Amino acid sequence: MTVAPEMTALERGGAKLWTWVLLAAAFAAAILVPTRFGDAPQDDAYIAWIYSRNFARGDGLVFNAGEPALEGYVNFLWTFWIGLGMKLGMDPEQVVPWVGLLLTLATVFGTFVLARRLGAAPLFAALAALLFATRPTLAVHAMGGMETPAFGLFVLLGLLPRLRDGTGRRGDLWSSFWLALATLTRPEGVLIYGALELSELPGVIRDPSTLAARVRRALVRAIPFAVIVGAHFLFRKIYYGSFIPHVFHAKVDPSPAIWADGAEYLFYGLLYFGPVFLLLPYAVRAAEGFERARRTCLWLSSLYLVYPLYVGGDYVPAYRFLWPMVPVWSALAAGALTVLTRPDAGRVRMSSAAAAVVFLVLIVFHTTFERVDGHQWKGMHERHGQLVAAGNKLNEVLAEDAWIAATNVGRVPYFADRRTIDMMGLNDEHIGRAEMLVTPDLAGHLKGDGKYVLDRRPDVIFFLRLVVHQQPLAKQNWGPIAKRDAFGVSEKQILADPRFREEYRMYSIPLPDAGCWLNVFARDDVFAANPPEGIVVGRR
Repeated sequence: MTVAPEMTALERGGAKLWTWVLLAAAFAAAILVPTRFGDAPQDDAYIAWIYSRNFARGDGLVFNAGEPALEGYVNFLWTFWIGLGMKLGMDPEQVVPWVGLLLTLATVFGTFVLARRLGAAPLFAALAALLFATRPTLAVHAMGGMETPAFGLFVLLGLLPRLRDGTGRRGDLWSSFWLALATLTRPEGVLIYGALELSELPGVIRDPSTLAARVRRALVRAIPFAVIVGAHFLFRKIYYGSFIPHVFHAKVDPSPAIWADGAEYLFYGLLYFGPVFLLLPYAVRAAEGFERARRTCLWLSSLYLVYPLYVGGDYVPAYRFLWPMVPVWSALAAGALTVLTRPDAGRVRMSSAAAAVVFLVLIVFHTTFERVDGHQWKGMHERHGQLVAAGNKLNEVLAEDAWIAATNVGRVPYFADRRTIDMMGLNDEHIGRAEMLVTPDLAGHLKGDGKYVLDRRPDVIFFLRLVVHQQPLAKQNWGPIAKRDAFGVSEKQILADPRFREEYRMYSIPLPDAGCWLNVFARDDVFAANPPEGIVVGRR
């Protein structure tokens, strides 16, 4: 691998030592940030775990055992391996977050390697790794139980072989293999594969004589990708009856309003990461010998932004959709700063020491900014414990054949272990294909049908913001509280339907170990035979 000219002044001093020190600091930060500042597995992680558990039980990759199969998840590979682990007795709560941490640590080292491949001197490459490792995004994603760390690492592993000068067939095959795994982990992996293939076009335009060779290499890359991804598409069609995952219908409804949400998401997400780091690679001319690699990464990271713009962004804090580009941006910034230390940098040339100090100061500034001003879920660890207790209590007091309906279909349905109507439609075909209503609620969670939920006559209905509360809401005039805190289309429509008060009443059940109350709406016969200790029955 060709590398950029080293920073001679620092190399004569202690650059090698500082490189190792900064790399060690990066690994330490990548462990400290999620373990010290992270809260709990995200609610969406439990949705995939429900599929995994049903698979482990022999009921198939389904959300509700016995119902027609519906693909209400987007992370097939992640869900599948967890299901295999659960078959062997694995508890995902105990294992999956630590797997995410290990994947994150691998991404830290991958960021260092990527920066070197983009021409960054070793010290700046180590700073790129530190930049990635200190992002508060790790507190949300690294151990959040979701597929985000795996997807980011697979993208990075697929990108690295494409940037090496003289990459042969073996490198092309490995690149396609990792990008295929990325696509099985999240569907936007296919966009990254396509963007990298399109990055070859400028080379063809500059030198048309290379067209035949480039086409041959593209075909070599296409074979493993097409076989792996094609097999999954075929499985999806046979098992779920569609080439398109149901989540796409439930979450994506392209419109100017959705695109405006996506634009806002990108604006604050890019501001969150740091404009200096993002804009510097565009402002600095490419170093000789590294033009293609840097151009490829700039092209990929720029084109990828179309995806979150198109789907309207995401509600999860710390900009989950931008995660796979954070190592790329970090490495590009390191490569650009290295260029400014070269003798041919002209008037903007900086000393290596000055550039390293600037980089470090910016890391401290943006880490502090993200931590103080970034989007975070406050008190998630406490709420996690409350929702787990709520789910366990429902598992204890409900009949085995009871149905529940919920807006948040992660923790509570997982621990309640009962068939569930997903009132936002990610795991319900009818609601998922309903018309999307633009509301000030969560991006990607804008569908519902309260009449349909009531028509299915669930035994228990719980609302997102009422299910766990410091007070027994059944003792209060819960109507105004429910109307004020109703979240999503289904909850609001249920409250407006006169059948709701006729057929359901509020019940509050103490959860002393969690220091709160479980508040649910239930049919009259649900708790009649065996009322839970301390239950409070509300008035209609």
